[in-house]
Amino acid sequence: MPSDFELRSVAERQYGLVARRQAHDLGVSYRRLDRRIQRGDWKSVSPEVLELVGAPDSGEKKAMAAVLDSPPGAALSHTSAAAHWDIPGFRLSEPFHVTVPRQGIDRRGRLAVVHYQKDFPLDHVVWLRHIPVTSPALTMFHLAGMMHPAKTERALDNAWAMDLLNGRVLGALLDRLAARGRNGIRLMRELIADRVGEYVPPESGNEARTIALLTEAGLPIPRRQVALGDDRVIGRVDLFYEQVGGVIEVLSRRYHTSKLDRESDDRRFQSLSSMGLEVLTIWDEELWQRPHEVITKMRTFLFELGHPDVFSRGIHPT
Repeated sequence: MPSDFELRSVAERQYGLVARRQAHDLGVSYRRLDRRIQRGDWKSVSPEVLELVGAPDSGEKKAMAAVLDSPPGAALSHTSAAAHWDIPGFRLSEPFHVTVPRQGIDRRGRLAVVHYQKDFPLDHVVWLRHIPVTSPALTMFHLAGMMHPAKTERALDNAWAMDLLNGRVLGALLDRLAARGRNGIRLMRELIADRVGEYVPPESGNEARTIALLTEAGLPIPRRQVALGDDRVIGRVDLFYEQVGGVIEVLSRRYHTSKLDRESDDRRFQSLSSMGLEVLTIWDEELWQRPHEVITKMRTFLFELGHPDVFSRGIHPT
């Protein structure tokens, strides 16, 4: 007869939770489980999931319960997967989303929004902190089918910057999932096409916002996160127009307003100037509150530097 120790061992790996089907696989009858509930050792989270009494609560525990309550083969997905991968902009909270391979009759979950996918690539399901979750690449395809394109793009760049995915992995998955009519495929195809070669994702939301404003204004797009220095390394600059020696630095009031921060920035900008580079600084509040002023500043900056693309496009300072 299976021991309670075996059941508890499974639960300890799953944030204090166990699915009734898992208990059944161990040889524990439903009747025996009900007796343990009546005795106060376990309690029901849902008809499919039991919780060991006294197990601490957490977002991961709730996510695990959502997976266990879903049909077999479920994995945390969509916004829930993005949160579990710690991608900025997402929280591991309700409603939880899971994806399940489509196998006959669909069943709705009680603790999660269940998505059924006929061509669910099981090799893109991994275990992260004891919870089955879709890979970062597959997660991006799921997000593209449910979120605003700009938020999907930002999530993709964040995951890219975290080394969770790259163009090769995304391209290979696109080839597998590019079925006609699938939500999000067109957006993902466009995002992947824009990120060929040695793509460097924006380091922050402020940097991404700057690139978006440059694009909106029809201004040339610079290289991002470039390491500069002569006989010594000065450090990385946010945006670099190598052709005309122009640098754009995006500063946050949160990290660049103390006396030490200002002195450090002054030394850095002086070093860049000594290399013959021109520096334009833009503050985060300008980016988000006065975007048209920022566009004018960047247009004027590039015009005064004599950027050839500015003149060839007939762009003037104002």
